[in-house]
Amino acid sequence: MRLTSKLNVKIKNNTFFLFFVLLSILIGCKTNQTKNKNTYQKETVLADNMQQQKHKISDYENNEDYFIREIDINKDGILDKVVCSNKYMGNELLFFQKKNNHYNFVLETINFSEDGGRIIDDIQPVKNSDYILKIKTFFPDGGLDLATYFITFKNGNWKLQKTIYETKYWQKDASKRYVCEVKQDILLSELMHESGIEKIKQIPKEEDRERDCKIVIE
Repeated sequence: MRLTSKLNVKIKNNTFFLFFVLLSILIGCKTNQTKNKNTYQKETVLADNMQQQKHKISDYENNEDYFIREIDINKDGILDKVVCSNKYMGNELLFFQKKNNHYNFVLETINFSEDGGRIIDDIQPVKNSDYILKIKTFFPDGGLDLATYFITFKNGNWKLQKTIYETKYWQKDASKRYVCEVKQDILLSELMHESGIEKIKQIPKEEDRERDCKIVIE
């Protein structure tokens, strides 16, 4: 009997000990999760503040290296500001959203200018459409070589939705203009990386344009 009682007491003591150990571990894990969550939130706020300090609309106003267009970038009925590098001055494109009479930086991407290729021409709003704006580029050294990039805003994201390429062969038949619409569906934020730029689909190959493109006789 005494042996059994002592054994029962020992088992109970071990059980209580294990319970308190497990409880301490659970409390410790929860505390660490809360600390990690708070740290992440602080780091996120800090990163956002640093981005706001990095890009201020006042840095681009009256700056000859950039032009600014007033366009509603998020379909809330309020005109925001789109900042773009001027011709031959770079490949920057910045979105500033207007809120409480302040312009908050929300996106950095490219204006589709290319080294030795097409360069920025203009940025224009697209009204009464799923698209919010279009970015027009052209080849500056003669001939017809245009690309217009159409941008959408859905579910809080800006996307390159399609590109319309226009070209003609002056060596063959200059009366034919090829208008080629190419679907894209790429996040603008991805285009800050080489892997994102590589996703952009180019104009169809010359031998495929009779089939894949609209032909306009001029």
